[in-house]
Order: sequence, then C-alpha cells, then structure tokens
Amino acid sequence: MALSNPRNGLRQPSERWRSLRLALAFAIFGALLPLHGAEPSKGKKPLKLDDYLRMVVERNETIQAQLFGTESSRQRALAERGAFEPEWVSSATREANKRRNTTEQQRNLAGVPILDERNNRFDSAIEQLTPTGAKIRLGYTLNNFNNNLGPVSVTGSTRSDEWQGFAGATVTQPLLKNGWGAASLAALRIGAINSESAFQEYRRQLMVTLSQAEAAYWGVYFAQEQSRFLDESVSVAESILHDSREKLKAGKGSELEVLEAEAGIALRHTKRNEAQQRSSEAMSQLLVHSGQTPGDQPGGYVAIDDPNLVLPHAGYEESWRSAVELNPDYLMQHKKLEEALVRLGFAKNQRLPELNLKGSAGLNGLGLSAGDAWDETTSGDFPSWSIGAEFRLPLGGGIRGRHELEAMRATVLQTQFQLQGMETQIANALNNTLKKLRITRATIDDYDTMVRFNERLLKTERERLLVGKVEGHRVLEVEAGLFEVKQGMADARVQLRRAAIELYLAEGSTLKRRGMEFTPNDLRDQTRRLLEAPKKNSRVEPSSYVPPKLNLRETQKR
Repeated sequence: MALSNPRNGLRQPSERWRSLRLALAFAIFGALLPLHGAEPSKGKKPLKLDDYLRMVVERNETIQAQLFGTESSRQRALAERGAFEPEWVSSATREANKRRNTTEQQRNLAGVPILDERNNRFDSAIEQLTPTGAKIRLGYTLNNFNNNLGPVSVTGSTRSDEWQGFAGATVTQPLLKNGWGAASLAALRIGAINSESAFQEYRRQLMVTLSQAEAAYWGVYFAQEQSRFLDESVSVAESILHDSREKLKAGKGSELEVLEAEAGIALRHTKRNEAQQRSSEAMSQLLVHSGQTPGDQPGGYVAIDDPNLVLPHAGYEESWRSAVELNPDYLMQHKKLEEALVRLGFAKNQRLPELNLKGSAGLNGLGLSAGDAWDETTSGDFPSWSIGAEFRLPLGGGIRGRHELEAMRATVLQTQFQLQGMETQIANALNNTLKKLRITRATIDDYDTMVRFNERLLKTERERLLVGKVEGHRVLEVEAGLFEVKQGMADARVQLRRAAIELYLAEGSTLKRRGMEFTPNDLRDQTRRLLEAPKKNSRVEPSSYVPPKLNLRETQKR
C-alpha cells in the first residue's frame, strides 16, 4: 500500500485498475490542452510585503476618499464653534409718516391736527451667544426726529430737529430651558464626537484595506507555490515517461505504462493551468488594492516574502485590553453612546419650563445734533436700567418635549445594548482567532513531518524504479501525495498569516504593529499638506499622501 493523499487516506491495491482507467481518460482530455501548459510569465517584478503595503497606503482610492470624509467631519465640528462667535450688527432706517391726529392725539401733541415727521434711525451693536445660553447685546442707538411738533420759531416754522442717543447693554439669560450649556453646547459636543468617530472610521478603513491587501499578497504567494509544486510534479512525471519509453524500446516495459505516464503528465498540466488561472485572479486582487491597472505593471509581481511568522504568545486578556484601547468599531460604538447621552441631556433640558432673566443698563442723551446727543450720553447724567423675568409653560404639558425625551431614553438603551453586543462579538472573535492560531501552528508542524516523510518516500521509490522493483505508476502516486502535502503545508502557512491578520483586526492593533498608528493632529497636518499641494488636472496625486510614522516592518517576522 502507498500513501498517496493525506486527505484521502491509503490507496488499496484493488484500486489500481480503476486508477488506470481514470488515467487513460485524463490522457485523452490532456490531448486537447497545450502540451506544456501556459507560457511562464515574463517580466515580473519582485515585490516585498512592506513595499506593497506602502503602495496600498499611497494609491488606494478608498483610503483617499475616507481621508477627505474625515477632514469634512473635522471641519463641520469646527464650524459648530461659530455659534459663539460675536457678530457686528448695524442698521439704518429712514421713515416718513404724515397723518391726521385723533382728538386724543391732538390733546397729547399740543393740539397739532396733522403729524408730519421724517425720522432717521441708526443702530450698531455687538451680539453674542455665550456657552451658558445667555444672549448679550452691546451697542449704540441714535435716532433723528424731524417733525412739526416744535414751538413756532421767528420764521414761523414749527418743525423741530432732535437727536436722541442710547448706549447700553442687554442680557437675556435662560435659567431653566436652554440654559447653562445643556442646550447651547449640545451641537458643539455632538460635532466633536462625530469628528472623533470619523477619525476612528478612517483608522478602521485603513486597517481593513491593509488587511485585505495583505491577504491578497499571500494569495499570490500561495498561487506561486502551487505553480512551483506543479512544475516539480510535471518534471517528475516527464522523467518517468522518458524511462517508460526507454523500457518499451528495450522490450522491458509495456505500452500501458507509457500511457499511464502520459496520463499523469496530462493531469499535472491540467492542474498547472488551473493554478495559473488562480494566480492571475490573485494578481488582479493585488493590483486592485494598490490602485493599479494591468498596464501599470504588465508583467505583474512576484511575492518574495515568506509567510513564516513568529507570533508572541499573547493571551486572551492582553488581546482584550488591546481591543478596548484600539479597536475602531468598539471606540466608534462608545462615541455613539456619548452622542446619545448628549442628546438625552438636551431632551431633558427641553422638558423644563422656560424662565429667562432679562436685564439692561445704559445711558441716554439728547441734543440738536448727533454730536450733542453723544456728548450727553457719555456724560452719564441720564442713566437707565431694567431687570425682570419671563416665564413660559406649555399648557398641554409639553407634548413634543415629553415624547422626544422618551425617544432618546430608548435610543440610549439601544446604544448600550449595541455596545454590549460589540463587546460580545470582539470577545468571541479574539477567542476564535487565538484558537485558530494555535491549531494552525500545530497543523504546520504536522505537515512538516508529512513533507519530510513523503520526500524520503519519493526518493526511495524513484531509486527502486531505476532498478525495476516498482512500476512508474507507483512513483506517480507517491509524487502526487508529496504534492498534496506540500500544497497543504503552503496553505497552512498562509492561513497562519491570515489568522494573524484577523487577530490584529479584532485587537485593532494592525496599525500599531506596523508602526503606522497616528493621532488626529497627525492626520490633520497630512490632510492640510495634501490639500495645499499642487494638483494636476484637478486630480489628487495618490502618492502625495503618506500616513505619519510610516514604518511597515513587522517586528514579529522571522
């Protein structure tokens, strides 16, 4: 009995004739295929993982788009500060009024039957909303009254021209509803939270893209290894075919052995063509993540890094602490809870009755000219002030405020449960990935043992073939078994890297492990340089953005 395929177990001798019939079928099918498979690609450029990930960061369109989305959220958060920006307000009004006065009006206006006035009103002030919700106004008002209510002059005219000024300040401070920051600061706080969430979303997108790109890189590596193993397999099959033909010429072999060797070659050519197709698909994914087209590198790339990885024996607790500190999904969910709590505080404030404290203080002035009115105002001889309160209470109990408060309470509970669900997902992902790493390490050790055994077995069987102790089909079976375990070994090594990628994603440590972690200020500076850089044809140059502290060398690599 011979060990042919570790996944199918041992092949029994009774299966030989069935295998032979299958081999003949493959020989016929292989005649329809190119005898030597596809031409090996030429002009491929060697590519290290570090260099590839650098290209991804510099060229990937998704990362570039998310960068500007983060900047947009940051600018909107800064815009909310404008709510407390002082404003200069000025107005000028010219009014004309001519009317007949009623008896009562004539009595009040010294018997003047017709009022004829031409007035000018000027007003300038600085207004501001404060974080406490108070509205402050500091300004100067100047009114020019020109009417026919004056005493009769020597010329017989009754028109008067007076200037009245007032300089002062007014303050309206909400004491309950809209007061003390719960309402006035809500938009500012929500804007800051959304900006922080956008920063975490950028980190998440960068980590996901880098992880997908690295997985694509190892996909190319596995396709290359598979093609290499098949090339070795074809070489062994061709040598057996040559020996079978020589034996047939010498009268020591049979045509059946030659056909069996030809079928073995055809089968391997078929598998090699399939592997080359998978290699092409993997290369396509590699180019997509790095923002390249086939025309950018017609020959493609060769993945030259090895997937061997020595991981620190980190336990669950350490990985969990990393996830709490770095996982962007977890941090964004926390920000959603913070936003919900801010909105809940605003909703509670809006349920309060409205009680506003109002006050004003100023100086009055009057004169025959604007200058005279200003001089009298600034003299301080005619002060004025007022203070009072205004109260408002919805007679229906505040229908809108009541229901909005209940809605926000439900939203807070929803967000809290979502946060708990996120913690559960991360905990299970960490536990599952750590187990996968341990199992995959053990699998690699097992495959290593099987590879050594099958290599020695193939060497022995080829030596026995030379002295005529075994037939060619036996060597082909052993070689097929070696191919399977080599392929399984390469796949397990790639799966170890992919499990590590999953672990880093669950921990949120992808950027930290590659020395790419950055702060919002770092990202802001990079975005500013990108926006200020010259643009060709109004398009962003992909290579103009490189994340700060870019150091892609992984310290855990063997």
